[in-house]
Amino acid sequence: MTRASMLLLAMSLGALAAMEVAPQSTAAEPIAWLERLPDPKAKARIDQWFASADGLQRSAAIHAIATAHRREARPWLAASLTAREPLVVLSSLRALAEFGSPSAESTTTVIGLVLHPDAQVAGAAMRCLASWQEHRAVPAVVRQLASHDEGVVRAARATLIKLRGDDLGPTPAAWQTWHAEEREALNAQFAPLRA
Repeated sequence: MTRASMLLLAMSLGALAAMEVAPQSTAAEPIAWLERLPDPKAKARIDQWFASADGLQRSAAIHAIATAHRREARPWLAASLTAREPLVVLSSLRALAEFGSPSAESTTTVIGLVLHPDAQVAGAAMRCLASWQEHRAVPAVVRQLASHDEGVVRAARATLIKLRGDDLGPTPAAWQTWHAEEREALNAQFAPLRA
């Protein structure tokens, strides 16, 4: 190869590298774009990637995001909570359990997922809420103590134990009484501030 040919090849490769062409759609692509935030083009590319990727790709990307501890991806993880594919929802719940809730709206969505018909999703939602110490989930979690799925019942009880700090047993009544007393105590504590 002549010197001129090598120079032309080097310039061509440099020009290609400078272009903002997305690589093949892989789980690593969103992470590459996350590194460019807060660039608006990066946000648009991440939005585009999540909109066009299939469920398996999104689930793999969410796992990679969690493994890389990319907390700035929480808005996309929260948006994935409403995906049709349970695998995507599960991946998002597992990542958000570690990262924390990105918004009050996301917390409300996760509380709703406690009653999801897919037992794995319901269990992951309860574990996520337990990691956030989210007491607003108690009524939904208590309802799951009566589930016909033993895994859901175990997840519900483990969540309640983590939120309370000890075990009140397998029946919903004791947990409902505890939650009502806890709410009354909080209302009494904050009543002077409302006056």
